[in-house]
Amino acid sequence: MNERYIKWYTPWLSRGFEMLAFGNGGGLPLILFPTSGARYYENKDFGLVGSVAGYIDSGKVTVYCPDAIDRESLYNNRFIRPIGCGRTTPTKT
Repeated sequence: MNERYIKWYTPWLSRGFEMLAFGNGGGLPLILFPTSGARYYENKDFGLVGSVAGYIDSGKVTVYCPDAIDRESLYNNRFIRPIGCGRTTPTKT
């Protein structure tokens, strides 16, 4: 099974963003998000990616496992008020 580690800098979060991709890029895209507070490698570690390895190897699906932004959004109760958790652009004060 082809596994790729992808990392890039995103100006929207002002940090690097990581992701795992499994497959050759063909077939249907399947996005597996991590659970609350987890990281991009959780689905691989728990065997979810392995459970669809046959579909990945045959080229029917490509699995993408992006990192979570929990600490910058819903679970960031230190710096962002709950009303601002869904905003992606700054607001005027």
